Amino acid sequence: MIIYESYELYNISSRTYDKLYREEQYSKYDFVYEDYILPSINTKSTVLDMGCGTGLLLEYVSEKKKSFYRYVCIEPSSGMLSHFVEKGVWRDPRILVIQGLWESTPLRDNSIDYLYAFTVIDNVSNREQAIWETLRVLKERGSAIISFIKRKLKTKDIIHTIARGQKKVKFVEIGCNKHDCFIYLTKINT
Repeated sequence: MIIYESYELYNISSRTYDKLYREEQYSKYDFVYEDYILPSINTKSTVLDMGCGTGLLLEYVSEKKKSFYRYVCIEPSSGMLSHFVEKGVWRDPRILVIQGLWESTPLRDNSIDYLYAFTVIDNVSNREQAIWETLRVLKERGSAIISFIKRKLKTKDIIHTIARGQKKVKFVEIGCNKHDCFIYLTKINT
């Protein structure tokens, strides 16, 4: 019996991912766009798309004509990244594509304005470390949207992980759509 890391399973589905999940992923982006993404991203923003997959969020942001200073894409699955690169959107010099894990984010402290992680935390082996990495890389007053599959995790479990002993984060439960529940974090102290 072969045991795969969760991200390795995405190597298998990477070729068909967009066809199978584009509509579902776009519905998640739509759920938070007006109140959380639209007012956030601007020409001075450094955005981190954690678990960027095939680049669907970048495509969505581009379709909405949102501009940014730098857009960093981190993805552990080589198959998903290969498909992302084949699309060619990475040729924009403002876009940086990195193969890596959330739990060991390969970025400097206080370097990110906005972090988006749609349905990624479900696949992370150390969720608490992922949250610590989020707080480490976010600038003061930087924010993150983290979504998770409703049937896999309870909102209170994630909030408990985030809130445990921390005074440097403010969080809001945005709510749930058909597929995911969403939390909005803001880093308030460094």
